[in-house]
Amino acid sequence: RTRVQQEYYLVNLDPSSFLALNDPSSVVPLSRWDHSSFVGAYRVVAVVPADALWQVDTVQGSGLTPAKFQKDTDFGGQAWIQQLAQSVTGPSETPFEKTLAIETFLKQHYWYSLEPGSAPDGNQLKYFLTTARKGYCTYFAFAMALMLRSVGVPARVAVGFFTNPEEGLLGFYPVRALQAHAWVEVPFAGWGWIPFDPTSDRPAPGENFVNPPVLSPDKLASLIEEILKADPQPAATANRSAAPSLLENLWETTARQWQTWWWLDLAGVYLAVILMSPWVFRWVWQAASPRRRTELLYRRARQELKAPGLKFSEGQTPLETAASISRHPQSSPASPDFLRLVHELLAARYAPSYTVEQSRLAWKVFLQGRPSRRTASPKRSLLFIFFPFLRGWL
Repeated sequence: RTRVQQEYYLVNLDPSSFLALNDPSSVVPLSRWDHSSFVGAYRVVAVVPADALWQVDTVQGSGLTPAKFQKDTDFGGQAWIQQLAQSVTGPSETPFEKTLAIETFLKQHYWYSLEPGSAPDGNQLKYFLTTARKGYCTYFAFAMALMLRSVGVPARVAVGFFTNPEEGLLGFYPVRALQAHAWVEVPFAGWGWIPFDPTSDRPAPGENFVNPPVLSPDKLASLIEEILKADPQPAATANRSAAPSLLENLWETTARQWQTWWWLDLAGVYLAVILMSPWVFRWVWQAASPRRRTELLYRRARQELKAPGLKFSEGQTPLETAASISRHPQSSPASPDFLRLVHELLAARYAPSYTVEQSRLAWKVFLQGRPSRRTASPKRSLLFIFFPFLRGWL
């Protein structure tokens, strides 16, 4: 394993976003400069495997603790996926051989598709593996991870972005939303988590993919020139003015007032936030990019469905969330519309292009499903209006 240092400059991502290679070990924010084109920047050091594949073929152990090994080999007890994995791995003995067998199986016998279809019974993974045999990169990744787990090989799904080496300039590489990708990582003792990509590079029959447009060389050169001129340093060592600013004085005055009237201020702010939240959401939605719009709609719909008492785990995928909704007695009527919204979300996340018209269609799907999502009683609905943080708890 080797240490790699990188710097990330975020143009239109959430400033709190964090991207890094395989195993980040340290991160330092970089100082901002006037009229910057970037919303955030940081330097990260990651430990990554180097030339590991030809050396891990005989490694038997994972290097995980017993508790971690048990967690990362949990496949939900689905017998059908275990039978499929066993038929694919056959005489394979080492974890590497099993991993390679399943990766090759998915690459060679399935197609990449932006129109994977919907499972009639809501089990999208089984539909992908046994019927449709085509899907997004996430379908391939989750299928491989569960197949590996079912034969005793710990695995996890990783999500991030792929880069095009041909677009690089002076060591900088542009990364855009349409380059989002998912793959699988498998641990090997002494080497850590090694990536494997099972996604097929063959388009499904009848589908033609258009290569995403490359970033303008002039635009990339302009951004790189700005970075080189600014020469950003770690924020902790950036120069700071010792003179108190007008904003600092204003803050001190506000703090003194807060100590006396904090309860009244808090109540007023809370009420204002509650009353304005629908308009704020609409404004944020309209200002967002098409992909971000659909992401916001999915999160809002998911939050609304917590009202009947349905709870979700943080690690659930959108498709797993849709499946849990279909099984819940109070929320099951909302399942068809929510599943449609999930498919719009997957297209927004992984399709090479996603237009404003598509985000408007997602908005229509969101509105169509709202009546069925509002299944709480009038008293509960009134309670959630004033105390929205209670959703999912009551």
